[in-house]
Amino acid sequence: MKIGKVVGSVVCTHKEQSLEGIKLLLLTPLNEDLTEAGDPLVACDTVQAGEGDIVLYEGGREAALALENWFNPTDAAIMGIVDRLDVAEEFDRGIGRAARGSRTEKGSKNSGWKALSGKAPVKKRKG
Repeated sequence: MKIGKVVGSVVCTHKEQSLEGIKLLLLTPLNEDLTEAGDPLVACDTVQAGEGDIVLYEGGREAALALENWFNPTDAAIMGIVDRLDVAEEFDRGIGRAARGSRTEKGSKNSGWKALSGKAPVKKRKG
């Protein structure tokens, strides 16, 4: 699964029959730092997510399995709304090793926590 942020909705007057009654949302992929990590995409909503929510989504053929009718052309589906993201380490992507340290903003009101869309905190464990 991947992490994304819902940035809008998609309205269609006509849809493939297998997608009738399914809400479509526009989301932006995020990396573990909750910064944008790709181009926006359209995903089927299976959990009643809303704009601004941080969500778990799946892409590819597995996304179709999240819908009641498995035989559909879906290539992205939202499968969960993130309440909290707990990151133990910051990863150095260049060499594939973990680098110790906290990415928490110092002096913030909730030091040690980072808000997700103003709804849920991200807890940073000190390594």
